Amino acid sequence: PQLRVLTLYPYTTEIERVNAILAKKLRSVKKEPASKFHAPDGNASLRPKTLRGPKGPTAAKSTRTGGGEHGHDVSRGRRAGAAAAMEASEDKDAGLRMWPPPRLQSTRVKVENRRIAEGNVVLKKALQGQYKSGRESHLVKEGKGLPVDGLEMWKKRLALYDTGVENEVCVNTGVPKTLGVARCSATGLITYFSGDGHRLKPHPDCPGLYYCEEWYDDFSAMDALSQKPMMEYAKGNGWLPCRVASESWVVNRHMKLGLRLMRRMAQGESSITMDDVKAAVEASKAREKLEDSEKASVQKALDKAAAEEAAKVGLDEKEGVAMSEEVRV
Repeated sequence: PQLRVLTLYPYTTEIERVNAILAKKLRSVKKEPASKFHAPDGNASLRPKTLRGPKGPTAAKSTRTGGGEHGHDVSRGRRAGAAAAMEASEDKDAGLRMWPPPRLQSTRVKVENRRIAEGNVVLKKALQGQYKSGRESHLVKEGKGLPVDGLEMWKKRLALYDTGVENEVCVNTGVPKTLGVARCSATGLITYFSGDGHRLKPHPDCPGLYYCEEWYDDFSAMDALSQKPMMEYAKGNGWLPCRVASESWVVNRHMKLGLRLMRRMAQGESSITMDDVKAAVEASKAREKLEDSEKASVQKALDKAAAEEAAKVGLDEKEGVAMSEEVRV
């Protein structure tokens, strides 16, 4: 009987054809140097097409007039003059030009800033519609009470969407406008640009690390061990994939206690001072050290008992083997 071949991929021929075309294009691209591929006319690529001269793939074609084989190129003199002017200009601007040209970069920056400003206007208008009080308020619709005037409550926060210098740093809060909101690394409290929250101070050696300015020295010292990976990364020593157990507040109760007490102090509890925080942390650290030593001694005793038991079991097995050999003899 004759076997019939079943085609599982009906589009294999088309895929191979397209791949061949792409391979051919890639081979042709490899023949061109990278500089000529991106800027085929060199520095002349920065000029309008009419002033680029006769060289390069984008050069204008020559216009020939007259009939037969004795035709005369009327644009030859004009092209020669343009080429000479172009070469003189290139010599004059040698080392000053770059690709892509700076004028295009500045244009793109202006367009991007305009797009950001338009987006901020839309966001601010939408938030004002949500914050304003009236019959459309969420609380009124849910029957929970009178509408709340969010515009007055969060008027400072809405300043984030005002037009102005994008890299501006708020004088009152210390938060950059490009960041919008920042968090104290010791207390976890949030501060808004031109809004509410404690005034923050950035760490001089680690970008993006902030602490409350009022207690900056104490908070940064208490939190230094926990932020050690960030510090090493900022120094250029690479990112550590995991924290050492002794440097993590998750498994060290005295570190967690210090963070909790600093947060309560920053929130306004007058009964807590920085001296109280340091004393409580040291006491908790001493208790943890004592507990760890007790656990280590208990574990050591267990390991010793396990070793003795294993040795006894091994001795019993050897005696059993010897007795079985004597019985065989």
